[in-house]
Amino acid sequence: MKLVPRFVMVEETVNQGRRKLANYAWICLVLGALFASRASADVHPVPLDKNVDAAKCVECHEDKTKGKSVHSAMAAGCLSCHEVRVNKEVTRVKLITTTAYSLCLTCHADKKAADIKGTVHPPAVRDCVKCHDPHTSDNKNQLLKPASGSDKENLCLSCHQTGLNMPEKGSRHAALDLGCDTCHVIHKTGPEPTEENKFHLTKSAPALCTDCHDVKDESLQKAHQNQPFGTADCVECHDPHQSPQPKLMAKFMHAPFEAKACDTCHAPMKD
Repeated sequence: MKLVPRFVMVEETVNQGRRKLANYAWICLVLGALFASRASADVHPVPLDKNVDAAKCVECHEDKTKGKSVHSAMAAGCLSCHEVRVNKEVTRVKLITTTAYSLCLTCHADKKAADIKGTVHPPAVRDCVKCHDPHTSDNKNQLLKPASGSDKENLCLSCHQTGLNMPEKGSRHAALDLGCDTCHVIHKTGPEPTEENKFHLTKSAPALCTDCHDVKDESLQKAHQNQPFGTADCVECHDPHQSPQPKLMAKFMHAPFEAKACDTCHAPMKD
């Protein structure tokens, strides 16, 4: 009889234990994915045939097909995004993908954050339905709320506190009342590290600012000590949203400027 060294037997026992542990972990992973899939599928209150069509869905969910801004995918039918599963007497309805984000990317591949070079708005990284209704909305681009109004009405103010809680002697940009999308295009970005890309602006300053503020306005020229502000970067001196200072001035100002003594260093503007 051939004797096997004790250390070899111990090593084989350890390897068998490792293989069993790996198999157990794999089984847990598969079961976890299965249960997660089931958990994400809601039980439908009414039994459905597994071959149900969109017309049947609309009998109850007609409201999902009407509104000021209806998702174009609705024209493709409910089953282009949803899946009906029937198990005995239980009907479940789920998305055809694991997450809503991955479903949106089947059509909106250009919004895939991993492929975008530039600054991506955080909710757009993985959670489209935090801002958009996937079916219909009374707001453009199927937003859950408009991008304007009070803190309870404005979708952007659900996360951002811009323009709220103003200091008593501070100033607030009137453009905020026109809506955040007056200056911002939330999905806009690009590889170049420009202000326009980093802050999703419709265009960079001063071009964006001069859309509303006329550089030929005499009161503006006087406020800027007749300096050529029309070609300057406005946000070097002004906060575009709000400020604890009057006139949206930056929190820290150049001392001669604050004292309105620009001519200490700068010559008056010539015609």
